[in-house]
Amino acid sequence: MPAGVQRTLHVAALPFPSPQGTQAAIDAMLRALARAGRDPHLLSYAAGVPRPSPPYTVHCGPTWTPASSLRSGPSLHKVLADLVLASQLRRPSFLAAGSKPALASSPPLVIAHHVEAALLTWRTHPAIFFAHTDLREELPTYAPAPLRRVLGCAGGALDRTLVQHAAAVATVSPLLGERMAALAGPRAARVHYVPIPWSLPPPITPEERARARARFARSAGTRLVAYLGNLDGYQGWEALIAALAQLNRRSPVQLLVATASDPAPLWHEARCAGLEGRVTVVPLAGEATRRAVHAAAELVVIPRRAPGGLPIKLLDGLARGVPCVLAASARAGLPLAHAAEVARGDDAAALAVAIDTVLANPAHASWLRAAGRAYIATDHSDAAFSNAFDHTCSLALAAPPRSR
Repeated sequence: MPAGVQRTLHVAALPFPSPQGTQAAIDAMLRALARAGRDPHLLSYAAGVPRPSPPYTVHCGPTWTPASSLRSGPSLHKVLADLVLASQLRRPSFLAAGSKPALASSPPLVIAHHVEAALLTWRTHPAIFFAHTDLREELPTYAPAPLRRVLGCAGGALDRTLVQHAAAVATVSPLLGERMAALAGPRAARVHYVPIPWSLPPPITPEERARARARFARSAGTRLVAYLGNLDGYQGWEALIAALAQLNRRSPVQLLVATASDPAPLWHEARCAGLEGRVTVVPLAGEATRRAVHAAAELVVIPRRAPGGLPIKLLDGLARGVPCVLAASARAGLPLAHAAEVARGDDAAALAVAIDTVLANPAHASWLRAAGRAYIATDHSDAAFSNAFDHTCSLALAAPPRSR
């Protein structure tokens, strides 16, 4: 029998599966637990995108949640869906289906991913709050300017409450771990960074690169950089558009964007920056597109406006052996050393300098290709995840019951 907690119930108040980063992170964790012979379960919304059945048990919430709920951020639909999830949590019999017979009799340790799930599992003990973002920083990015300060304060207060209530706290990045520990006060020792396990795909071949560049590059002499992800405010993608405008004053640089978001705001920003003909947008529709975009790009850029959370696109780019240029906040405290080119700030000027550094130095780009994969193989291996996850579980199980 493998060491560590054998049966876990992961609660995530979000559509699953979907191409977004948080869902990909949760999926990676559950697959790592399944590979270790454990019995992970997931309770989430049902409004995800079709895909083959995963090697863990998924308990679906409401099937009526509309496709718009694939977006990040708060909404009325999500509030209604959360009420259904809460009712399922009050019926422990829903865990019976799909459990491994040898483990079905043992109660699961509850892992609440993100804020909504932590609220849903409030009365459960022990429960781990798995923090995926700094709500004080991210929540204001969904609102107009007059409301941002109030929402930031509210988000920080909610984070503090959840951190202090949880039996233990896991975080997706070292920076988020520091911030949650500061909120935990005397319970700071129960906050622990848990690296997301990430698999190494087969290396991209020179033939793949040639085919992908022929597909996406607009001309033979154009330098091609890529962005893959949604266009929500916390991403800070506007700084990337401004950086591209600066770079194009000296030499032609094309931006290839793969996204499941509405590209209208991106097109508007590109027109205002005078970048007609320099931006290409493709739907982020599955692994084939994701791999082709990475193959075509000389580098991928990871901007960021809200620090704390971990951009999953960073792990994906590093694992595929593509040089990654990231805003300072996107580093999230990871021990990247020389595995990525980190800008000095989050602004357009800093991003432009970092992008130019990689484009102008082929030897440096080649180094980043190898160093990124090596970093993922060690720091985000199944073993690294399991060790940190088991430690957090032990903290939760040792915590005294909270008063109701």
